Amino acid sequence: MRKVANYLFLISLFTISCKFGGTPEGPIGNIMMLKSPTQCNEPWQSGQNKTENIANITKYLSENAIQVITIAIIDAPADLVTCQACNCKNGQQIRVVVAPGAVDKMINLGFTKK
Repeated sequence: MRKVANYLFLISLFTISCKFGGTPEGPIGNIMMLKSPTQCNEPWQSGQNKTENIANITKYLSENAIQVITIAIIDAPADLVTCQACNCKNGQQIRVVVAPGAVDKMINLGFTKK
């Protein structure tokens, strides 16, 4: 039984590493870009929840000729204190994986390279 469990673990590990190319950015060569958004001063429409925000950010990037490979919003720590003014950071982090050719456009839109 233990051999079967080890075998299944190795298969799943191999599958994951092949799927993601061994990097957090997905297939080798893609670049992760980061942005710490403000409370309400971003060029995309703010959504009611994380799913809507991801859709709105993806649409905004698409309108700027950037193809999103993956996107995630990492929540702020529960104990983080932030101001509520529009230009204050909200504590979240947006992580977008793009092809290398989109890096300069992403930087022009306020993202930084990881």
